[in-house]
Amino acid sequence: MDSSHATSRSGVGDGDGDRLSKLKDRALGHVDICGEEATSEEELVNLRKFLQLFVNAKHLHLESARLGSGLDKGVPMRLPCFSSLLHLEMRGCLPDDDDDDDTAAIAAVSTVLEHAPNLETLSVTFHPQEHGFGDYIRFSEAELLDAHHTIRTRSNVREINLVHYQGGTAQRALAKFLLSNAPVIDRLWCGLAEGPMWTQIQLMREIEGWLINKSAKTHFA
Repeated sequence: MDSSHATSRSGVGDGDGDRLSKLKDRALGHVDICGEEATSEEELVNLRKFLQLFVNAKHLHLESARLGSGLDKGVPMRLPCFSSLLHLEMRGCLPDDDDDDDTAAIAAVSTVLEHAPNLETLSVTFHPQEHGFGDYIRFSEAELLDAHHTIRTRSNVREINLVHYQGGTAQRALAKFLLSNAPVIDRLWCGLAEGPMWTQIQLMREIEGWLINKSAKTHFA
């Protein structure tokens, strides 16, 4: 792998054209979407234009306050095709205080998967929330299924890593979506946030049940 890399921390639409144009040949990119979430059509279009600078990246890190911020919105300009992308890491918070967070995150990740046909490894890092694990046990499987309209996106991802998984409704909905749409997955790593042992056992059993490939190796930490 080319050892060259690029890191960018900027607001949507900011940046010097000459400097940014040099990023296109980088093998690794780290995009940190600073400031408030992009919501206007202009901001969303600028975000997609900026991501075009990383179409040749093999490793890409996308970080935002809310996981997948701006990628779930429909705008006239589509995301570019990341045909060289092998490893994607998405970082952000996925709280349960907004009923739309689970569907927004699923839509964002689904959009990225559709534009990264050769992706092999997907890592999702959940930024810590102020509260702990929450009342995991009160959420039944039926309630989780009703929490969102499932999007079907078959991916070729072989490895999925979930980091600081707390087991909130939105996180569980995203995890269920990823694992049930990865038929060729052969490795799952899940780092659980600190919490009661009985809660962690329930989370592990639930995650294992969502794996479409039951022969995949699993590791919980």
